[in-house]
Amino acid sequence: MFDYTFQWRTAFRALPDMLDGAVVTFETAALSMIFGVLIALALLAMRETPNPVTRAVAGTWVSIAAIRLRCSRSISSISVLALSVCTLVHGQPY
Repeated sequence: MFDYTFQWRTAFRALPDMLDGAVVTFETAALSMIFGVLIALALLAMRETPNPVTRAVAGTWVSIAAIRLRCSRSISSISVLALSVCTLVHGQPY
């Protein structure tokens, strides 16, 4: 049915570019983690200050982030449920 031969020469010629892309991916992931920790520490410091305005800003930010996380989980659950129903009814997920 499928008559395909993997082209190893092409893959090996593209290997330096793929490795460069992997390095960029690791750099992006590391920077994202560092910035995430710095933002979390800043929010922690803001929530512990005696200034009520600063505490409110940090509390609002954290609350909105928690709400968005819950909504994205529920949307994912709804999508999985809809996909399961379509699979049961039609025999395929689309």
